[in-house]
Amino acid sequence: MNTKVKNKLKRALQEELVKRLLVKYFQDKGISESLIYPPAIYDLPYRVPELLNSVEIVPFVENLDPTTNVVTIGWNLFVLGTNRVSLGTSTHANLMEFKRSLMSSGEGTGMPSSRKKTSRQLIEFIMNIVGRNKNALLELPPGANMPAFSQMVPPLGSQAPKIGATMSGGFYEKNRPV
Repeated sequence: MNTKVKNKLKRALQEELVKRLLVKYFQDKGISESLIYPPAIYDLPYRVPELLNSVEIVPFVENLDPTTNVVTIGWNLFVLGTNRVSLGTSTHANLMEFKRSLMSSGEGTGMPSSRKKTSRQLIEFIMNIVGRNKNALLELPPGANMPAFSQMVPPLGSQAPKIGATMSGGFYEKNRPV
């Protein structure tokens, strides 16, 4: 068989697999055609391993009220780093409740949230971007064992720079003015 035809066929099969995995992911989560609660799909890139290097769901603090501890988190989905879609916002009683909402697929405390996208819209958006880019899909070898979700997602707050005597920022820590 011609190599070009073989590669096109392989690519088409990969895209169909990813589309079916996305549909299965949303069905397993119990998300139908209603608008999506953003923290519920935080684990999407980890549950569909072919998209691990292509899709990111990034929360950011939109509003933090220090008197009541109420935090409003905005959510973006990035495909291949630059293609962004806003998923909406979620409001949490405090940061610990926000962390709990990430680890469970529940709706949290029932505080107001804005939802902007349905599962169908997200699947179409992801597949449009992935379909236009040749190296967007991660090709997993047969029988590859993916690490568990908890091993791949860093704990919240672990992104802080490491400063100590042996770390890269150690010079500044040792020689800081007193």
